[in-house]
Amino acid sequence: MAGSGETVSNMQVLFKNYGSGFPKESDMYVATTTNELKVPEGFNNGVLVKNLYLSCDPYMIVFDEEVHRPKDFHFVYPRLSITWDTDVPLSYYTGILGMPGMTAYFGFYQVCSPKKGEHVYISAASGAVGQLVGQFAKLMGCYVVGSAGSVFNLMTVVYKRVRIEGFVVSDYYDQYPKFLDFVLPCIREGKIEYVEDISEGLENGPAALVGLFSGQNVGKKLVVVARE
Repeated sequence: MAGSGETVSNMQVLFKNYGSGFPKESDMYVATTTNELKVPEGFNNGVLVKNLYLSCDPYMIVFDEEVHRPKDFHFVYPRLSITWDTDVPLSYYTGILGMPGMTAYFGFYQVCSPKKGEHVYISAASGAVGQLVGQFAKLMGCYVVGSAGSVFNLMTVVYKRVRIEGFVVSDYYDQYPKFLDFVLPCIREGKIEYVEDISEGLENGPAALVGLFSGQNVGKKLVVVARE
């Protein structure tokens, strides 16, 4: 790995313009630039970060809209120590041990408040979140069915007076240690089977993202930028 002060090539995926609807590969292009690695003055304990994995998620479609033009902002979170449990793949932190996993866990256990024996319907049951909700439900003793989307099915939800409730996973970030206490043992004991759909190389990033919206992925979609 290059050290501070060295010059390295940096590959990027850039959008040609702001799109509408689902993204297309023709909306993006890959470019390579040269950058000098350096830690800003005054940051004696600073670190340089190298991206090894990139997560591809459906919510990213909103960043292709003009209303989400880049601007200066920052988030302030409470102090939180995160360590890599080396007995699980590092890539899991883009999925089952990251935002998708937390979405599945807190969405199912806290928002849905399930009871043993209940019926659980899951859309996109083979995706990053859906595959986990299904397995959490089975561990809970629920009857699980993966649903298909259509206007008819939507109206069935209405007629049966099924509750629909949205939530934002960032509301639960402070409970990340609690989440790990549950999920890590499930992984280690083989109670959860986690599927990844991996594309090699950042140059394949556009196709990986576009494929999310045409059902081409099975499991959590991610791109390997570098192996080390």
